[in-house]
Amino acid sequence: MIIFYNYKNLSSFFFTIFFAISVLLFSFSCGTLNIMNNMETEQIELHIKDIFQDDIIKSFEIHGYNYNSLIIYSILQEMFEKSNIYFSMTYSDDNITQDIMKEIAIIESAEKASSFVIEKYKAAFANGAETSDSAEKLFILSFATKQLLINCVKNIDPLKEEIEQVIEEKKWDMEYDEEDDYELFFDIIKLENGIFYLNKIKRTLLKNLEEVTKIADKALSYQYH
Repeated sequence: MIIFYNYKNLSSFFFTIFFAISVLLFSFSCGTLNIMNNMETEQIELHIKDIFQDDIIKSFEIHGYNYNSLIIYSILQEMFEKSNIYFSMTYSDDNITQDIMKEIAIIESAEKASSFVIEKYKAAFANGAETSDSAEKLFILSFATKQLLINCVKNIDPLKEEIEQVIEEKKWDMEYDEEDDYELFFDIIKLENGIFYLNKIKRTLLKNLEEVTKIADKALSYQYH
């Protein structure tokens, strides 16, 4: 009976310890999920000019198309807003990480914009009902997006190298410096997620670039029919 009593106490003890650890782990997991969710919801909206920068606008002039920046931006703004397409980036307190997040966001925006151009073309030109006026808008949208895609494809590999270097520096800071490990940890997660995204997106951007280039050519020729 004494052995049985001790066995029951021992079982109860281990059960209590197991239960306590489980609660702690569950609480930690929930807390981590909440932190990650909060981190993911910290988004900054990007303006059209953040995405389609000056060199893209100037490319219209370089290629001989007579559109000023005001016309181009107003048409881009109108077309995206009508389709409820907005661009955003993940926020970071660290300036270096913030700059990288913006570069990644521009590439994400190029993916989104090019998918929109392809969708828009299929909807508009498939039934042959496109007017020369709306074809002109589609040309401006598709040509600007084409230039954006070219820039982004060129920027992927250098950006990955930059991110890898920053990650190494932040890992070193976590190990040897007295900075806030909490902030560094989540910065590293954001940056590593960025590399994962860049590794998989290049092929999609190249495919979309090919399609968007064809759409820009067709939209341009349609204006003169």
